[in-house]
Amino acid sequence: MFRKQKFSKKANIRWMILVAILLTAFLLQACNSTSAGVQVGADAPSFILPSTDSRLISLADYAGQPVLLYFHMAVG
Repeated sequence: MFRKQKFSKKANIRWMILVAILLTAFLLQACNSTSAGVQVGADAPSFILPSTDSRLISLADYAGQPVLLYFHMAVG
């Protein structure tokens, strides 16, 4: 019915190189896309999160101070 077409080793290598180039271009484009999130150097959006002792902590409580957010897996 269909004849199996044999490609030379050189043709197979060319196809693999082409696929690798296209995949690399796609991945680079995906990495360079900009999102509507917070930009570097901009003020952080306001938020409120629960602390480990069930208090609500607001970013506004620490206005003008450096803030480090540390997220960890809570057990239990």
